[in-house]
Amino acid sequence: MNLAASIFAILCAALPGIGQAFVISFNQNDFGVTPTFSNTVTFSYTIDIAAPLAPGVYDNPSLNSINYSVSGSLVTGTPSTFPSFALSRSMVGNEFYDQGSSLRFQIAPSADLSDGVQIADLVELADFSLPSLADPDPLLSTTIGSNNPVFVFNGREIQSVTGFSRFHPSLLGLNSDGTGSLRNSNNIVNLNGFDEIPFGAEYVTNLTFGPATTLSSDTAVVPLPAALWLFVPAISLLVRLNAVRHLSPLDSRT
Repeated sequence: MNLAASIFAILCAALPGIGQAFVISFNQNDFGVTPTFSNTVTFSYTIDIAAPLAPGVYDNPSLNSINYSVSGSLVTGTPSTFPSFALSRSMVGNEFYDQGSSLRFQIAPSADLSDGVQIADLVELADFSLPSLADPDPLLSTTIGSNNPVFVFNGREIQSVTGFSRFHPSLLGLNSDGTGSLRNSNNIVNLNGFDEIPFGAEYVTNLTFGPATTLSSDTAVVPLPAALWLFVPAISLLVRLNAVRHLSPLDSRT
């Protein structure tokens, strides 16, 4: 490795945000899907996490972006009164958390990450369980049982933050026993009356999966700042000029 490349490698290691991130991506085709209340037809999640793929706790990890969509038909009498829904959300950075959402999972110390993250690589989230339809908030639920989740995506959006009234952002949880659920989160959609939509009042879908179900198979390189790409050729030129300047007279004639 030449000097310029060495300096570049040191910069990449030293500067925050440069290196490897990883992408969690899955959709309805990765699960057994059983609509329980209303009918969730399609769902898709792509979560670009701004951190190396490694064992450890990911509790609202820094994000590059999140894109997710959920759509389906609704039974009569839901709070939204809509016959169907098609929610599509695209957010960059930590906008997902800024609106009141959360993401939580833990990769086991013994996980083999050479082929990405499978659900079998995840650890049960201690003192944490998915809410029943009567629970006020999943973050306040501390029931421990065999269905402890290993992955929780709560797309909750609070109107005071987002400025929108949304009924359908999802709460998706995957349990250690190969079961899971997808339902609407408990959004506050009307600031005037502080109307709160309960979990699952719009849709509930049960999920099943195998331990080898892959959540992450893609590793993405975090883009380097444009200024840094200009800086590297400049370093290389300086190194070459320095080498020429230190040539001996004999060297310069050869």
